[in-house]
Amino acid sequence: MNKRIKDRIISALAYAVAAILFGYFIFDQINWSLVLGLTLGGFTFPITGKFGRKDKS
Repeated sequence: MNKRIKDRIISALAYAVAAILFGYFIFDQINWSLVLGLTLGGFTFPITGKFGRKDKS
């Protein structure tokens, strides 16, 4: 699997878990539209450290 795809999937999962935990512990309910939106946003724009890096592989 491509490194970019792995980074995007990991980022999307991290955003989804953070949204679920935040909604559950802060608001006592999970806002599924927020979870879906952050998951799609995390897949579109992953945070992987250095921005604009060039992969040598």
